[in-house]
Amino acid sequence: MSSADTTRGAVWRITGSLIIALALTVVPLPDFLRTARPDWVALVVVYWAVFAPQRLPFWVIALVGLALDALYGTLLGLHALALVVMAFPALRLHLRLRVFSWVQLAAAVVLLIALYEFVLFWSNGVAGLSSRGADYWLPVVTSAVAWPFILYILDGVLARDPT
Repeated sequence: MSSADTTRGAVWRITGSLIIALALTVVPLPDFLRTARPDWVALVVVYWAVFAPQRLPFWVIALVGLALDALYGTLLGLHALALVVMAFPALRLHLRLRVFSWVQLAAAVVLLIALYEFVLFWSNGVAGLSSRGADYWLPVVTSAVAWPFILYILDGVLARDPT
């Protein structure tokens, strides 16, 4: 298999996982569960930023953020900014994060998701949009619960990548 084929396969794996995460983001939920939805896209971005950083450039992260803005109908660039700010430390520290135990990695992911939610909270505050604090902080908790599943599923996807 040529290196172009393996690169193409890796691009499809990352793209597919991001599309599935975007789809999970807009799956209808009952009103009482809507604020508890994990940040699927942020979790997938963190995973690929840590385990395949060379294949996830910032422009892709920003593009996925713009897609989130379009899906949610929020200010254009809001999620793009939050995802890029969240992904920067993950991309910068990916070698250190890789050697963490799964518990330490989960704690780091919780901090990254909290940073993502804080940037959303701050940006909405600057724009004059207000909402309840639970709308921002409850997804941090549910994302922490969802992280082991993301790690298990995407580790299986990455294991099929020969590069």
